[in-house]
Parts: sequence; structure tokens; C-alpha cells
Amino acid sequence: MVQADIGLIGLAVMGENLILNMESKGFMVACFNRTISKVDDFLNGRAKGKNIIGCKSRACRKSKKTTQDNANGKGRSAGR
Repeated sequence: MVQADIGLIGLAVMGENLILNMESKGFMVACFNRTISKVDDFLNGRAKGKNIIGCKSRACRKSKKTTQDNANGKGRSAGR
């Protein structure tokens, strides 16, 4: 299982923006929300194509899109 550098719970406006900010700085970010549909909406919307893992339970798994991005060299930045 792939591990994130940091995780955040809560996908309201501030949570989404914090996740996108951390990802833009080179961090692999895991996100969780009590309402699972918000995780799907975020991953298919603003987070599409980014290094963000959507967690739907305690057993968090990496999405296909993130796996493809890492294979293309879009993973963590050098030195992390």
C-alpha cells in the first residue's frame, strides 16, 4: 500500500484548498471525508490528475489516476 506524506480530514472549502496547496508543493496527500461522495466528487473534480489519494475507510488505497501519475514521474519532488 502506498503511503501519503500527510492526510487531511474534511473536504469543505478550506480542506480542499489546503490539500491542493500541499500537493502543489510536492506532497502526496491523503484525503477523507465523512460523506464518501464528497471524496469522489473532489477526486473527479478539482483534484483530477493530481497526487491526491482518496480514502473511503481506514484501509486507504491509492487511486488508479495517482498510480499512473507516479509512473509518469509526477510523484514526489526530489529531496522528499
